[in-house]
Amino acid sequence: MEKANTDIATEDVENAEPGKEQEVTEKTKSLAEDKPLTLREIFSIPGAREIMIAFFCYCAIESTAGLWASSYLVLHHGVDAQVAAGFASLFYVGITVGRGINGFLTIKFTDTQMIHIGQGIILAGALILFLPLGEWVAFAGLILMGLGC
Repeated sequence: MEKANTDIATEDVENAEPGKEQEVTEKTKSLAEDKPLTLREIFSIPGAREIMIAFFCYCAIESTAGLWASSYLVLHHGVDAQVAAGFASLFYVGITVGRGINGFLTIKFTDTQMIHIGQGIILAGALILFLPLGEWVAFAGLILMGLGC
């Protein structure tokens, strides 16, 4: 890493206009001296804690739904194990389709709006999944949860 920084510094000095060599070397020298942030420094960045909590919650939802969806469908809705496993994989299909759709929606909505829309879709999917309305409704809830992720 330091070799790369010194190479950049050498190139900048060689390509610098006359009289700007001092400015360029000081700029690249500070690049070479940069050190990784400590955990304390990371937590002092505004919004870093909230982002970490949101990422933790997202990972918890995704892993829980991915790991337990088929067991839930078998135990609470009486779905055959093979069918439940197939429909549990639709959660991941929902994630993929949702990300594709979100790429186009980002043109119209802000980041905050996109997050709130996703949270709403996940909540709606979870409610539908847990309501005793039959296995097909549970499948739809699982797909909706994936779309929201």
